[in-house]
Amino acid sequence: ERVGRHAAEWIENNKDKDFFLFLHTYQVHTPYDTPSPYGGMFLDPDAVWTRAHTTEIFDGKKSIFKEMSDAQRRNMVGLYDAGIRYTDEMLLKPLVTRLKELGLYDDTMIIFTSDHGEEFFDHGSWDHGLQVYDEILRVPLVIKFPKSQFHGRGVESIVRSVDVMPTVLEQLGIESGRLELDGRSLLPLLSGPSRDR
Repeated sequence: ERVGRHAAEWIENNKDKDFFLFLHTYQVHTPYDTPSPYGGMFLDPDAVWTRAHTTEIFDGKKSIFKEMSDAQRRNMVGLYDAGIRYTDEMLLKPLVTRLKELGLYDDTMIIFTSDHGEEFFDHGSWDHGLQVYDEILRVPLVIKFPKSQFHGRGVESIVRSVDVMPTVLEQLGIESGRLELDGRSLLPLLSGPSRDR
């Protein structure tokens, strides 16, 4: 919420300039400690934890292979989901609303993504960093292009986080051919045959 307020102020102060704004949050990262009423939205009535820090629960990284009960697992997932809901409603939604109020939304490129997912004992461990299953690797990548170009389009092939920068550069008309980039622009994939969703 605080990040959202400061970002909205920054946008207000820079609305007459071309700008690039990068926002990063650990809200959906351990410790799972989301303010009320969000923190309890997805918890069972008998949930043990109203906040959780995996390093405290698991006694550091050495214990992340510890099996817990179904109730404890649901408890942890509920706290994680609360962080997602809180971030949606207290950071993303207000920023999009403010961009619209300022008349900037239509011309703005917005990218929403994550560096990794979390494992909730899906494959025998908790947290992230030790395994490379889908729950760790498959993260959201949502891009709202200026003028809502490609609205509703999806890409079925595998894309990577390193593809974000070349996509932004091409969208802005910035030549990147001489750069040694690991990624590739997603614009050709979006401009190809329709894969509307």
